[in-house]
Amino acid sequence: MSRKILIIGAGIAGLATARALDLRGMSYDIVEKAPYLPQTGAGMFLPGNAALALRALGLFNEINARAVCNERQTIRTAIGAVLHDMDVAAFWRNVGPCLSMTRTSLIDILASSIATPIRFGCSVASLAVGTGVADVRFSNGTETSYDLVIGADGLCSWTRDQLFDEATPVRHGRTCWRFVTTNSVDLRHWTVSLGKSRALLGVPLEENKLYVYADADDRLLPESQSPASDELRSLFADFRGPVAQSIARLTPDKRISKAPLGEIRAQAWHLQNAVLIGDAAHGCSPSMAQGASMALEDAIVMAECLSRSLDVRHALQTFSERRLNRVLWVQKQSRARDATRALPEFARDALLRLLGDRLYRRS
Repeated sequence: MSRKILIIGAGIAGLATARALDLRGMSYDIVEKAPYLPQTGAGMFLPGNAALALRALGLFNEINARAVCNERQTIRTAIGAVLHDMDVAAFWRNVGPCLSMTRTSLIDILASSIATPIRFGCSVASLAVGTGVADVRFSNGTETSYDLVIGADGLCSWTRDQLFDEATPVRHGRTCWRFVTTNSVDLRHWTVSLGKSRALLGVPLEENKLYVYADADDRLLPESQSPASDELRSLFADFRGPVAQSIARLTPDKRISKAPLGEIRAQAWHLQNAVLIGDAAHGCSPSMAQGASMALEDAIVMAECLSRSLDVRHALQTFSERRLNRVLWVQKQSRARDATRALPEFARDALLRLLGDRLYRRS
């Protein structure tokens, strides 16, 4: 079937959707406002369901060859005592391995797999949806009508702002920092240390790199602006262990991404012949490490629904029905994990020591 489809955004969700459409013989345009592939973000942790999705996209072997396989997940106190150690390789055995890699590597593999060239430096200036077509005016002044517009433009989605009212992210009251450094501490698998209203995570990446993620309650942030490296050293000065060593070695010129944490509450984000996917539709806390996984799954289900229905609006309704409960579940579990972390330290530590495996399996 011949449809004119526009994908807005060449991040993980947009590129995965393009790949899924290619596999089903559907054509599309894909635009990205940046002049090159997005380079924001640092590292990616891809649990077993992401590996399953990558198999469906025909990309698992290439990604598995480059990524690091994490066989365990370890939770420690700020001073290094083990609270919980999970054999994730055994848990996900029948689904797929838990992989980690740089976001750049994942984006590059997705981008090289799609048939249609990305139109870089091109954004959508206006979007009007109707019962038949969506009229799009691009930043270069050209205008085109599409049968379907797919907004895959991230947590701060322009597309979402144009189509829906009151769609701003719900702030979590926490700030996060992300960076990649050399894995000089020889960390072998996903490891997080938990302190009072703070978390410090390390994940090994390809080419002996280390992804470091930190977050803290906004109430702990310094009142005056300071370099991110200084903020991290101050906030995590009492932490011990290999990841804390990476914080201690930070220099002022280190590139560190800093951002508030927030959530887009999942709902049926489609209107006429336009739809949101990925973080634009359901960005949430990273505590379940499901952002990329949900985007990959969105892409697969979107292409399948479009291939099975001649009516775009019916396809979008089916897509929402299939995805909504699953995404709501992930968001619910993410909030539950965050709530566990926010407990008084003695209660949180006891809970993770006694029920860590059960909590992991439940979520």
